[in-house]
Amino acid sequence: MKHLDVCTNCFQYVLAVTQTNELFQLISLILSILTSLLILASKIVNWYRDSKKDGKIDGGELKDLIDVIGDTTKDIKDKIDENTK
Repeated sequence: MKHLDVCTNCFQYVLAVTQTNELFQLISLILSILTSLLILASKIVNWYRDSKKDGKIDGGELKDLIDVIGDTTKDIKDKIDENTK
């Protein structure tokens, strides 16, 4: 009976460590996404400031904005895919 108790306790510890690891991975994923969103917001604000210097926003500047948003969303998607493996 004593061996069964030891095995049961070991199994519970293994499950607890696994759950803790998954929790840390989830927290890391959330922080990575929030960081990427803050970087995106910063890039958009900088783009807007630079684009408004001449008083208008032209097609090339809009393409730059689309590229910035596309790169950042790809980065977020890659982080999600990496953490869901």
